[in-house]
Amino acid sequence: MIADHCVALDHHDMELLAARGVEVIHNPESNMKLASGLRPSPDFWNWSERRAGNDGCASNNDLDLFGEMDTCAKLHKAATLDPTVLPAATVLRMATRNGAKALGLESKIGEISPGKWADVIVVALDQPT
Repeated sequence: MIADHCVALDHHDMELLAARGVEVIHNPESNMKLASGLRPSPDFWNWSERRAGNDGCASNNDLDLFGEMDTCAKLHKAATLDPTVLPAATVLRMATRNGAKALGLESKIGEISPGKWADVIVVALDQPT
């Protein structure tokens, strides 16, 4: 089962979802646009590595996964007043390997490695945009 948003969870709910193997997808930009709330953090992240996603342009204006990852990291840093919460490597893993696992496709996608499918983009790091 995949559950999106999950902004009204308490510790019992989080433990129950983890025990049942529910994949919880984090959609921070959608949650902000719809004013539906914030997912618990950092407590939420401590019990399992969760997934990051993009809810779709109807509830967040774009399909920009880079923007979603950036928002995810910054949002929880601000919410906890802790600049070490959700470092970039963790957020990237949430959106790639962990996202593939949530879909049951970790043997086929989620990282660049021999035998896996790949949609590859090139990002120019010599320009600020």
